[in-house]
Amino acid sequence: MPIPVPTAKETQDEFIERCIPEIIGEYSEDGQAYAVCLTSFENATQGGVVGSFGRTKFEFEPKHKETMNEFMARCMSDSTVREKKSYRPTRAGFCYSSYQNRYINNIGKSWK
Repeated sequence: MPIPVPTAKETQDEFIERCIPEIIGEYSEDGQAYAVCLTSFENATQGGVVGSFGRTKFEFEPKHKETMNEFMARCMSDSTVREKKSYRPTRAGFCYSSYQNRYINNIGKSWK
C-alpha cells in the first residue's frame, strides 16, 4: 500500500491520526507506522529528499555496528538534531526513522 501524504490543510497531528490506521498492518515493530507517517509529513512539508527542486534533506546517520539504543541516545541528545527537531516526539520519530533507514538501504545492497 502506498504511504499516505498530507493534504494542504492537515496539521501534523491530524495527518498522523489519519495515516497510522491506514498503514499499521504493514509494520510489525512498535513505532514504525508512526515513524513512517511522521517522515511522510516532514517530507511533504519540509522539503523531503534532494530532488529536482533542489531541496535538501536533514540526515543523522547511525554509526557502523551501533545498537538502536546507542543511536537513539546519541541522536536524541545531539545539539543539531535538537535544534532542527525541537519537539521531543518529532525528534524521537526522526531518530527512529533514521536508524531504520540504515537497514532499508542495506537490503537492496545484499540483493545485488
